[in-house]
Amino acid sequence: MTSFGGIFDLPAKEQRLAQLDIELAAPAFWDDNRRAQELIRERTEVARTVDRVGQLAAQASDLGVLLELAQEAGDDG
Repeated sequence: MTSFGGIFDLPAKEQRLAQLDIELAAPAFWDDNRRAQELIRERTEVARTVDRVGQLAAQASDLGVLLELAQEAGDDG
């Protein structure tokens, strides 16, 4: 499995996304409008990062498979 690590710390981002979802679902969420807007903005950014890293991981996996197939095809000729 490909590891992106560093700023892409996917498990931490997914955990933060789950925490934000809990906060956004709280009954008192809109009591502090400014804080609510900040959390919504953060959730949008974190969700975008999680989605993009997931897409990159899938592409890396696909490229790995294609590389293996190309190497196998090269061994035949």
